[in-house]
Amino acid sequence: MVFTASIVAGMAAGNAASTIIIRSICAFLAAWFVGGIVGSVAERVVNRDIQNYKMGNPVPETYNDLGISRVGSVDSETGEGEAEEIEEVGEVITATEELTSRPAA
Repeated sequence: MVFTASIVAGMAAGNAASTIIIRSICAFLAAWFVGGIVGSVAERVVNRDIQNYKMGNPVPETYNDLGISRVGSVDSETGEGEAEEIEEVGEVITATEELTSRPAA
Protein backbone atom coordinates (compact mmCIF):
# COMPACT_ATOMS: atom_id res chain seq x y z
CA MET A 1 0.00 0.00 0.00
CA VAL A 2 2.84 2.38 0.87
CA PHE A 3 4.65 1.36 -2.31
CA THR A 4 1.64 2.13 -4.48
CA ALA A 5 0.93 5.40 -2.71
CA SER A 6 4.52 6.59 -3.17
CA ILE A 7 4.48 5.68 -6.87
CA VAL A 8 1.25 7.59 -7.42
CA ALA A 9 2.56 10.57 -5.43
CA GLY A 10 5.84 10.55 -7.39
CA MET A 11 4.01 10.43 -10.71
CA ALA A 12 1.69 13.25 -9.65
CA ALA A 13 4.72 15.36 -8.68
CA GLY A 14 6.31 14.72 -12.07
CA ASN A 15 9.48 13.04 -10.76
CA ALA A 16 11.70 10.88 -12.95
CA ALA A 17 10.92 7.12 -13.07
CA SER A 18 14.19 6.11 -11.35
CA THR A 19 13.56 8.58 -8.51
CA ILE A 20 10.00 7.30 -8.06
CA ILE A 21 11.09 3.66 -7.91
CA ILE A 22 14.01 4.27 -5.51
CA ARG A 23 11.84 6.31 -3.14
CA SER A 24 9.01 3.78 -3.38
CA ILE A 25 11.33 0.89 -2.52
CA CYS A 26 12.72 2.85 0.46
CA ALA A 27 9.17 3.59 1.65
CA PHE A 28 8.25 -0.08 1.23
CA LEU A 29 11.26 -1.28 3.25
CA ALA A 30 10.57 1.23 6.03
CA ALA A 31 6.91 0.16 6.23
CA TRP A 32 7.94 -3.52 6.22
CA PHE A 33 10.36 -2.94 9.11
CA VAL A 34 7.84 -0.97 11.21
CA GLY A 35 5.11 -3.52 10.44
CA GLY A 36 7.38 -6.35 11.60
CA ILE A 37 8.01 -4.62 14.92
CA VAL A 38 4.32 -3.83 15.47
CA GLY A 39 3.36 -7.42 14.55
CA SER A 40 5.94 -8.86 16.93
CA VAL A 41 4.70 -6.71 19.81
CA ALA A 42 1.08 -7.65 19.07
CA GLU A 43 1.97 -11.36 18.97
CA ARG A 44 3.71 -11.15 22.35
CA VAL A 45 0.73 -9.32 23.90
CA VAL A 46 -1.75 -11.90 22.60
CA ASN A 47 0.41 -14.84 23.73
CA ARG A 48 0.78 -13.29 27.18
CA ASP A 49 -2.97 -12.79 27.48
CA ILE A 50 -3.64 -16.37 26.38
CA GLN A 51 -1.16 -17.66 28.95
CA ASN A 52 -2.73 -15.52 31.70
CA TYR A 53 -6.20 -16.78 30.75
CA LYS A 54 -5.06 -20.42 30.86
CA MET A 55 -3.41 -19.87 34.25
CA GLY A 56 -6.58 -18.26 35.65
CA ASN A 57 -8.98 -20.81 34.11
CA PRO A 58 -7.42 -24.28 34.32
CA VAL A 59 -9.09 -27.25 32.64
CA PRO A 60 -10.53 -29.58 35.29
CA GLU A 61 -8.96 -33.02 35.50
CA THR A 62 -12.26 -34.90 35.88
CA TYR A 63 -15.84 -34.31 34.83
CA ASN A 64 -16.94 -34.40 38.46
CA ASP A 65 -14.93 -31.22 39.14
CA LEU A 66 -17.49 -29.48 36.96
CA GLY A 67 -20.49 -31.23 38.51
CA ILE A 68 -21.39 -32.87 35.19
CA SER A 69 -23.39 -36.07 35.31
CA ARG A 70 -23.69 -36.55 31.54
CA VAL A 71 -21.32 -36.04 28.65
CA GLY A 72 -21.72 -36.86 25.00
CA SER A 73 -22.34 -35.52 21.57
CA VAL A 74 -25.54 -34.56 19.80
CA ASP A 75 -26.03 -34.00 16.09
CA SER A 76 -27.07 -30.37 15.69
CA GLU A 77 -29.32 -31.14 12.71
CA THR A 78 -31.24 -34.20 13.95
CA GLY A 79 -30.83 -33.76 17.69
CA GLU A 80 -29.85 -37.41 18.06
CA GLY A 81 -26.75 -38.78 19.68
CA GLU A 82 -25.37 -40.70 22.58
CA ALA A 83 -24.70 -39.59 26.11
CA GLU A 84 -22.69 -41.15 28.86
CA GLU A 85 -23.97 -41.39 32.38
CA ILE A 86 -20.95 -40.77 34.54
CA GLU A 87 -20.81 -43.14 37.43
CA GLU A 88 -17.40 -42.95 38.93
CA VAL A 89 -16.14 -46.03 40.73
CA GLY A 90 -12.47 -45.38 41.18
CA GLU A 91 -11.44 -44.80 37.57
CA VAL A 92 -14.28 -46.75 35.94
CA ILE A 93 -16.84 -44.82 33.92
CA THR A 94 -19.89 -46.61 32.52
CA ALA A 95 -21.92 -45.38 29.57
CA THR A 96 -25.38 -46.44 28.38
CA GLU A 97 -28.04 -43.99 27.28
CA GLU A 98 -29.23 -42.89 23.91
CA LEU A 99 -30.62 -39.40 23.60
CA THR A 100 -33.99 -38.95 22.00
CA SER A 101 -34.42 -36.45 19.23
CA ARG A 102 -35.34 -32.98 20.32
CA PRO A 103 -37.93 -30.85 18.55
CA ALA A 104 -36.71 -28.57 15.78
CA ALA A 105 -36.37 -24.95 16.74
